[in-house]
Amino acid sequence: MVISEENALAILQQLVRIRTHQPEGDESDLLDYIFTLFPFESLWTHVIDHGGNRASLVSLFPGKDKTRTIALIGQMDTHGLTNTEKWDSPPYRATFRNGYVYGRGTSNMKGGVASIILALRNLLRKERTLPVNVLLCLTADGELEGTGAKAILRGGFLQGATELVFVEPTDGKIAIAQKGAIWLKITSKGKTCHTCFPENGVDALECLLLLCRRIRCSVSLHAVPHPLLGRPLCIPTKLEGEGGAPNFIAERGEAVLDIRLLPYQDNQEILDQVEALARRMTLRKPGLAISTEVLVNRRSSTMPEDAPLVRRFQDNLRSLGMDASLVGFHSFSDVSRIVPYSGLPFVIFGPGEDIVETSVNEKVRLASVVDVAKALTRYIGAV
Repeated sequence: MVISEENALAILQQLVRIRTHQPEGDESDLLDYIFTLFPFESLWTHVIDHGGNRASLVSLFPGKDKTRTIALIGQMDTHGLTNTEKWDSPPYRATFRNGYVYGRGTSNMKGGVASIILALRNLLRKERTLPVNVLLCLTADGELEGTGAKAILRGGFLQGATELVFVEPTDGKIAIAQKGAIWLKITSKGKTCHTCFPENGVDALECLLLLCRRIRCSVSLHAVPHPLLGRPLCIPTKLEGEGGAPNFIAERGEAVLDIRLLPYQDNQEILDQVEALARRMTLRKPGLAISTEVLVNRRSSTMPEDAPLVRRFQDNLRSLGMDASLVGFHSFSDVSRIVPYSGLPFVIFGPGEDIVETSVNEKVRLASVVDVAKALTRYIGAV
């Protein structure tokens, strides 16, 4: 396979140097570069304009077997960047050092996009027509609202797809399960009073803390650990109270919970339980008001270990001497925007580590970008 580290480095560095960080995104700038790498003028290609210099791409690379269409899906946006002082090198220089490329988005998700590009370029170089159809889907806003993934799904662009390969950071392993997620903002309102006489008020912060503990118990109660994803989680990521002074109880409280659910847990059932707990607390505590706001609501996804797609993908990695282990995927991704609503079989596979510290010195091993590209090349060429 003609995939060299030199070519991989050149493409990855250019991807990183084109800034697509949240919240601006600016994925259209990245597409301008990607359009120079393929003969899109001879392919069925559709650019979805989201406005504000944001866009997603869908392009069909036709194959001999029209009954098979593999959708390669990768996101183009990256985490935001507010502070660069602790970086060892500028985050958009894409510095190559000791086998790693350092920079914003190298692991999540520019390394994966580079692997997709390398694989498709290699396949096009080898033969004029691919063995099967390949649908290239590059999405905008994968880190926040999933704008690109939702537009691709709503637009019916996946209608002919037979399998989905999400190229996300899995450290070169095959992920077949992803947790669902609910980000929940809870606001409590009570009545302030002097802390010497708490019976004269309604402590909004104390009630909020108690509610958060009860929600955590409800999420974890009777939960059986998943073999790849572990246990469900309920983590407070924000907690504030307002009392006006240190010696007055809080008349208002606000919390944000990050709830991660297993494939057998239903998001709506959890939200119904939260509402029931809040309602029960307000009935027992006159003067207390509680409101909730769902900030994020993403369903979990999973594939059976013995599914034909999973087995084929494992055999493909073994043929290259790569690790064919099955793992869970813990980050947010377009998987939760597409799989629960399409019903299509999927795997998650790509370079870079799942859930790494990316605020400083984000990196990806260049050899892993090449290995993933080779694996995608062989998989598409063999099916």
